[in-house]
Amino acid sequence: MQSADPIEEIFKRFRDKSAQTLRELKEQREELIKEYCEHGETMSREYDERSKVREREFHEHNVERLKRLHDDLVEIARKKSEELTMG
Repeated sequence: MQSADPIEEIFKRFRDKSAQTLRELKEQREELIKEYCEHGETMSREYDERSKVREREFHEHNVERLKRLHDDLVEIARKKSEELTMG
């Protein structure tokens, strides 16, 4: 019977150590999930901000193109008007 006690003690320490390791792994897992979620939220915000910047730049570019087109059309109309009044 006494020989069973040391073996039982070894198993008890093994179970305790296994339970502790499992708790630590669960805590690490939860921390990694939390970090992953925070990183994902950060990436999402950064993507949204970059998208807004690109959208604004695209809009500004289109406004400039429309202004140039308008100026070109005004110039063409002016020239045609001059041709018609002279001709």
